[in-house]
Amino acid sequence: MDENKFFKFIWRINGLLIFSIAALSLILLTFTLYHEFNRATGERNVHSVVNVDEEQEVENRWVFGQISTLQDTPYIILPLYSNQEYDQTYFSKSARSNRNYLYINTLTENKNWLYDHNRFLISDRETLKIKKVDSEKDQKTPIAHLFQVIENDTNADGRLNTKDKLNIVLTHIDGTNRQNILSNIDDFLGHTLNDNNELVALYSKDNATFSVRINLETFKISSQTEVKKP
Repeated sequence: MDENKFFKFIWRINGLLIFSIAALSLILLTFTLYHEFNRATGERNVHSVVNVDEEQEVENRWVFGQISTLQDTPYIILPLYSNQEYDQTYFSKSARSNRNYLYINTLTENKNWLYDHNRFLISDRETLKIKKVDSEKDQKTPIAHLFQVIENDTNADGRLNTKDKLNIVLTHIDGTNRQNILSNIDDFLGHTLNDNNELVALYSKDNATFSVRINLETFKISSQTEVKKP
C-alpha cells in the first residue's frame, strides 16, 4: 500500500508539472498572438518617410515645427512638416516628414522658402559655422546650411526615405543661392571644416568612397578624390 501511495503521489506531481507547463505555454501563445494582432492591425507611426504611391489615397496635413535661431544673424528658420495618413492592408499608417524650410529676417520681416514646392523629403539639416576673423576666442559664426535631401523614389517602392539616393544641398545663411553639391549619392559619411574654412566631406556612390573639398563662399568643389581601400 505504501508503494501504491508513493506512485500516486509521483503521478500527481507529474500531473501538476504538466498542467503548469501547458498553462504557461498557453499564456505565452496568447500574449504572442495578441502582440502580433496589435502589430498587424494597429496604427504605425513612422518618421522621415513620404508616401508617393499614386495608386494609394494619402491625406496630407501640413504643420510648422519649432523655430531655430541663427546666432549672430537676424535670421530664424522654421521647418514645415507633412503628416501623412493612409491605410495599409491590415493597419493604418501615420508618417511625419520634414518637407521645407522658411527663412525669416527678423529685422525686415522678409521671408523666403528653401523650395518653392513641398515635393521633397529633407532628412537632415545642419548649420555650418566658421571661426570669426580676428577673434581672440574660439568664436564661430554661421556661414551656410547643409541639407540632406531625397528628391526621387529611386528604388521604386512608392516611398521617399533613406533607402533612396541622396542629394547634398548648400545654401547661404539666409537660405538663398541653393545649390546641389552632390547628387544621387548612396550615403553621406560625414564632414568637417578645415583651417581654410572649406567643407571637407566623405560620401559613397556606386560602391566607391570619395573625399571632396568645397569652398563655402562660392559653393564650388575645390577637389575630389576617390578613397582607395587597402
